[in-house]
Amino acid sequence: MMNWQVDDININTLPDNELNMLYGYTSQFEGGYEYGTVPQNQMLTSINVGAALFNYGSNNQNNVSLTVSLQDAASNEVATLTLPVGTILGGDTAFPDGMLTVPANMPLGTYTAVFTMTSDSIAEDELPNNNTVNRYLGVSSDLY
Repeated sequence: MMNWQVDDININTLPDNELNMLYGYTSQFEGGYEYGTVPQNQMLTSINVGAALFNYGSNNQNNVSLTVSLQDAASNEVATLTLPVGTILGGDTAFPDGMLTVPANMPLGTYTAVFTMTSDSIAEDELPNNNTVNRYLGVSSDLY
């Protein structure tokens, strides 16, 4: 005889407005290949960037966009790209993707790619702390 039970069930209404950035990525050589560090002499002048944006809210999110800001160790912006997404229906996920142009011969160091999403309703977002994601990459003299 098998015994079982169901415990701690909650039924909640969805928030009206809740965009959630599931992840962001940087791919120095496209095709989804992501290296933590790239030798300076092999760093291309553009990197593939993208994210997964999930609309957990019940309202459609309009005029959604994703901005990627690449910053050096001193938080100086060295490159930026804004990708228009448009409308994300409630319960749907969008996958914006584009090419971020970076300076030729990027100086050695660690860089932070700051992914931020916006929409017409972002000010009413239920959990604003999940609207930004950071990703890190390094430029080295000779190591991957």
